Amino acid sequence: MIDVQVAWEALEDAFTHHIHMPGIGYFLHIPTGDVVRFSEHAASLNQSSRIDTDPNYLRIDTVTSAEQYEWMRQFIASIEDGLLRDALAEAIDGVGAFRRFRDALATRSAERGMWMEFRRVKLRTLLENWLNSQGLRAVPRTAPPQNRAGSDDMADAAANVT
Repeated sequence: MIDVQVAWEALEDAFTHHIHMPGIGYFLHIPTGDVVRFSEHAASLNQSSRIDTDPNYLRIDTVTSAEQYEWMRQFIASIEDGLLRDALAEAIDGVGAFRRFRDALATRSAERGMWMEFRRVKLRTLLENWLNSQGLRAVPRTAPPQNRAGSDDMADAAANVT
């Protein structure tokens, strides 16, 4: 196992948000633990193939909407308030489930907080399992994240460090 000082917030964002951005790829820079955003539009073909084949970079794939939908189902099953549980179950039925689920929790601050914590734990578990499957172990960061990958010419030329 290789120890990596993971930038958790950036990794969580890459796992959950980049599905909506075609042409943008996210990579974990293993030596620093930083998440690198790579725009295929701004990079040359040579840079694109370099980052894809460089063993210091690991492509980050998004958590699927099906998996996130299952998290919502599991959370709903844990709700004790029958009326809220039924309302949330109805909210996730059909197209627009994620928006309706958020809307149903919008006025329920306690339950919204419970959902955010539930989702955070699910996501962190998923990420730790993913890292482990890649032969990596997350360790606490010891250095500030600013410009840690700055000397890497590929990151400088083709990406934005998050």
